[in-house]
Amino acid sequence: MLAMMTTTTSTTSKTLLQHRHQQPHNSSALLLSSSSRRQQGKKHRLFSTKSKRHHNQFVTTSASAFERRYVSSTASSSSSSTSTKSMMCDLLSDDESIKWASAKALVMELGFDDDEADKVMQKGFGWGKQDYWRNEKVREIPDMDEIEKRIQFIESLGVARDKIDVIVGKLPEILAMDMDGVMKPAVEHIEKNFFMKRGTPAFAKYVIRVPQALGNTIDCEGTCVGDCNRCWVRV
Repeated sequence: MLAMMTTTTSTTSKTLLQHRHQQPHNSSALLLSSSSRRQQGKKHRLFSTKSKRHHNQFVTTSASAFERRYVSSTASSSSSSTSTKSMMCDLLSDDESIKWASAKALVMELGFDDDEADKVMQKGFGWGKQDYWRNEKVREIPDMDEIEKRIQFIESLGVARDKIDVIVGKLPEILAMDMDGVMKPAVEHIEKNFFMKRGTPAFAKYVIRVPQALGNTIDCEGTCVGDCNRCWVRV
């Protein structure tokens, strides 16, 4: 019995000694593992910080570039509008300036602001591009009464007055268009060939959607004559 107890005690002692010898190794492994995780965490945080910094820098740079383009575009547009107005002030006499202002007030009543009204009138009366007029009208002075006649004619087609700005915005030349020689024949052409009667909702919707039809004078029937801005083939 005594021998067995001695043997058991000896075995237990050896086991404890082995365990003690193994503990430093396991502790070292744990320390190494913990250190490795900390290093990986630092690398991840460093990478994440760099990525965020790069993203923020990209966003800031992009925003700055957009802002520069927007400011440049706005300044260019404003400068162009200002130079045109300045040119007109130099060209117009006092009486012509009064007529322009009176006509402009009427155009603004349709729903255009100050700058928009000037641009519409410049295009309509030949102060800008000549893609429609082809030098038929060059820098004419608008007459308020004549503009009102054209507005009333458009209303007679069934278009509400608060929708006329859409037509004028798409086709500014309609403010100066020949009613008897262009607009009335165009209306007759629509009635005859498109089977819509003036004064009806369908007719009104059509001229609001395609106001160019009111300025068409040519039907080349596929054989182009070089005046596409007045041709029925477009519509």
